[in-house]
Amino acid sequence: MFGGVVTNDGLTTVTNNMYIFNVTHNTIHWENIKKGSISGEGLWTKERYDHAGAIINGDSTSPALVVIGGRDEYNQLVTECLLFDNITTGQFSCKKVCVHVHV
Repeated sequence: MFGGVVTNDGLTTVTNNMYIFNVTHNTIHWENIKKGSISGEGLWTKERYDHAGAIINGDSTSPALVVIGGRDEYNQLVTECLLFDNITTGQFSCKKVCVHVHV
């Protein structure tokens, strides 16, 4: 899971928090991924909401999280796309993917 809007005591905050979760028979385990624990040229994505995200599973690769677009804390469009690799191995990496947006 990634980003979104959090409201506490009427104050709304746009986040860039990232969580990995595993579901087993009777347990859900949440892990908060901290900035700095992901390699990739110091990339860390902007705070955003109204974005799209997907897990991509490949035959020969570890699952990857793709985070696309959205709006930032000023309600401006975010046009970057980031690919977070190896999300289940603990050896996270992040790559920026080129995106062309036509509005």
